[in-house]
Amino acid sequence: MKKIVFMIIIAVLFSACDLFAPSKLEEDISLIPVQSGDKCGYINREGKYIINPQFWSARFFSEGLGKVETMDEKTGYIDKKGNFVVPAQYSWGTDFSEGLAFVCDKDSGGRILCIDKKGNTKFELKNIDYASSFSEGLAAFRKGDKVGFIDKKGNLVVPAQYSWGTDFSEGLAFVCDKDSGGRILCIDKKGNTKFELRNIDYAGSFSEGLAPIRKGDKIGFIDKTGKIIVKPQFDRVEDFQEGLAAVCKNAKWGFINKKGEIVINPQFDGIDERFPIGFSEGLVAVKSQNGQWGFINKKGKIIVKPQFDRVANFQEGLAAVCKNAKWGFINKKGEIVINLKFHDYEFIHLSFHNGLAAVPFCQDKQCEDVKWGFIDKKGNLVINPQFVGGQPPFFVDGIAFVMGLPERKWGIIDKKGKYLVKPQFNGIGHDIYY
Repeated sequence: MKKIVFMIIIAVLFSACDLFAPSKLEEDISLIPVQSGDKCGYINREGKYIINPQFWSARFFSEGLGKVETMDEKTGYIDKKGNFVVPAQYSWGTDFSEGLAFVCDKDSGGRILCIDKKGNTKFELKNIDYASSFSEGLAAFRKGDKVGFIDKKGNLVVPAQYSWGTDFSEGLAFVCDKDSGGRILCIDKKGNTKFELRNIDYAGSFSEGLAPIRKGDKIGFIDKTGKIIVKPQFDRVEDFQEGLAAVCKNAKWGFINKKGEIVINPQFDGIDERFPIGFSEGLVAVKSQNGQWGFINKKGKIIVKPQFDRVANFQEGLAAVCKNAKWGFINKKGEIVINLKFHDYEFIHLSFHNGLAAVPFCQDKQCEDVKWGFIDKKGNLVINPQFVGGQPPFFVDGIAFVMGLPERKWGIIDKKGKYLVKPQFNGIGHDIYY
């Protein structure tokens, strides 16, 4: 269930280069933030510095601009040549979203400005404590302990009168004012009330046309008219994915469709909560009464008999499975296509990205010394084990960030294992590597 916005929290910047997720990498990896010593700069995919190390922190580019923080902890935005488009003079700033960003200068009274990508001030928010990035044309803001919404012209769409609110999703959001009896209203992007939820304690964001609601300790779903599609009856639910939602009742998991019909009876002891709970590539992992994991399809038919100690979601047609502390891979027929021979190193998540998967190789009997290598979908070793780190590296757009020895520095390799950028950086990319 998507989280409620109790309070909009300002992101804390750390003295390291920016974090990224695979989806973000796919958007723009033409320039990569790296950390050398205590300063960050940007390199291209060949390792050439395009913007020399000079920043305390640097983020991946968003909508053509990179948010950076100078060594005196001032936030600004640069173009891909390293020129400041927005001077580094602010205490904090959001990433650009839908062409706009919010910045604040606490030294001048804490003014919050909305700026465009040329650094021009579009409008100023007065007597406001914080504003978040735009989503679906609206931005949430906080004034004291109340939440409201503004549009991209700075017009007040929803006054700051609510105790909490969800993000806008599929054109709608929920807001609640505890001071007036805890009414929960569904509003559109003009701030109009579409309907009111009575005797309901919570409502979450819409996903695939339905939103979860909670009454007491039971959860159900409503549609965009406020009609209850699924009466509150479940102990836990998850968002709809691929047309189905996971539901839990009396400690047993099953699935419902968007008509509220139970298509897979609650009967499974668990759903793998390390991953988004739902179907991936038409299958979902489930835990049987014997404590073993397998996979079912959308009709509830067991496709892969529960027999594994741990599993991962299907990705690129294969799923990692673990038995007796050894990992391998199966296809969607449940056939083992890569033998279970890779050590269960800590709490890892093995999966294929760009046709390759990082797997651990033990370098001693106790498996205290582990190095990562890469295999293809036939299990062939493509890149010899030589990389270190607590989590497996992965490829996105043909490159992977890896930590090499002996100095445990970061570099970049291609899918043949060739170093495009030799290990030399203190930091590069996602905090999952640190």
